Amino acid sequence: MKRQILFILPLLLLFACHNSHDAVDPYVKKGNAKWDANDYNGALQEYNQAIKIEPGYTELYVNRGKLKWLLKNYSAAIVDCEKAISIDRKFSSAYITLANIKLEGKDTTEALKVYNRLIEVLPDNIGGYIYRAQVEHDTKNNNAAIRDYNKAIELNEKDGRMYLLRGYAKRDAGDKNGACADFAKAKELGAKLADDAISSFCH
Repeated sequence: MKRQILFILPLLLLFACHNSHDAVDPYVKKGNAKWDANDYNGALQEYNQAIKIEPGYTELYVNRGKLKWLLKNYSAAIVDCEKAISIDRKFSSAYITLANIKLEGKDTTEALKVYNRLIEVLPDNIGGYIYRAQVEHDTKNNNAAIRDYNKAIELNEKDGRMYLLRGYAKRDAGDKNGACADFAKAKELGAKLADDAISSFCH
């Protein structure tokens, strides 16, 4: 089955500097500039210096973790994400980055555990349900994916993409009528690819 992923998991999201972090802003800005110039080791040095000055800056650990992930230093990237969570257990970007690292290593079980942790601390975080549902769908746990898409729709019933994604899961679970109803709703709400789903599966 071709994967139907509409939500691109963030890989290189750089966080903006905040005025409350004046002491480290120059290092963060230089680190971001070096990252943009593909000087990854130089960027890492700047982030290291910033964290030495302000070791409680949650976003910096996630930023550095993403950079270490890019450099294929997965274990160190995981440590930084876990450190960010230990500082602020409701910092959703840390969980999502951590799960992405697990997924790159094909460890879907651990990725699901990370999403479980995110949803436990942020039960109204729609991204947690969407990302977890995508992993469940990809691992053919369609009923679990449908439940998570149900929750995502409960949180935002006006987003046609949610119905489209749930429709794919229902299709793969053998529920043609339910899938086509979701595709129709997705089309009504303006979701891209809804027409393609209807024409390829519902006629």
